[in-house]
Amino acid sequence: GIAAAGALIAPELLRPPPRPLATGAAFRLRVIQINIGGRRVKDPDRIARWLAAQKPDVILVDDVVPPIRAAIERQGFRWRRGTAWTGIASREPLLPAPFPFSAKDWREMPDLARARLSTPDGPADIIATHLIRPFRGTGSRDPRAGVSHLAALAQRYDKARLIIGGDLNL
Repeated sequence: GIAAAGALIAPELLRPPPRPLATGAAFRLRVIQINIGGRRVKDPDRIARWLAAQKPDVILVDDVVPPIRAAIERQGFRWRRGTAWTGIASREPLLPAPFPFSAKDWREMPDLARARLSTPDGPADIIATHLIRPFRGTGSRDPRAGVSHLAALAQRYDKARLIIGGDLNL
C-alpha cells in the first residue's frame, strides 16, 4: 500500500514548481486533496505545516478529526465542515454552497463538504467527498452507488465552475 501510494505521488513531489502566470493570464487555482488518516495521525501540526508550505488555494480533506482541523486552522486556513470526516479549507473566505440540500438529499448523498470560493474569474463551487463503504443512505458496499449520487449532485452546478475531489475508493 505505502509503496504504491509513494509511486503515485512521487511525480508530484519531484516536479519543478509551476512558473508564475504572465500578467493578464487566466487565474489558476491550486487545489490539494488529502485523506489525512483520521485518528491515526500522531503529529497533525507537521501535516498542516506541509500542506501550508504547498501554498494551496483550497484543501479538500478526508478523514479529518478535530486536532487536524485545529492544526490546519493554525496555519491560517478557514474551514467549511462537511458530513462525517470531510471538509474544505482555504485561506480565503469560503461561502456557503449556492443551494440548500433537502432532507432527502442529505440521506442520499455520500459524505461530503460543499463551499463556494470567490476567485478573480468569478465564483468556483467546490465539493469534497469521501466514498466510504457501506455507502451511507443505501447500505451498498459498491462505491458506484456513491458516484451516481455525486453525479446527480454535479448536474445542479455550472460544470465550468465546479471542482470535485476526494477519496473515491474506486
